Amino acid sequence: MLMLALGSVNAQSSMTDDQIIKFVIKEQKAGSSQQEIVTKLMQKGVTIDQIRRVRKKAERLQKNQGL
Repeated sequence: MLMLALGSVNAQSSMTDDQIIKFVIKEQKAGSSQQEIVTKLMQKGVTIDQIRRVRKKAERLQKNQGL
């Protein structure tokens, strides 16, 4: 019973935006597909909304650096 309780606490923990970006970069370098990366992030407790928000933030940063 304790293992189940600890598992649900872990599943609810999340990563910061910076941690997500670093994780994605590391996984891309390792050759992981976008689907694999999203799955791994969700297993770490990251929500789809947070993934989308971070992706938009990264896209904005890339556009700004290209100017």
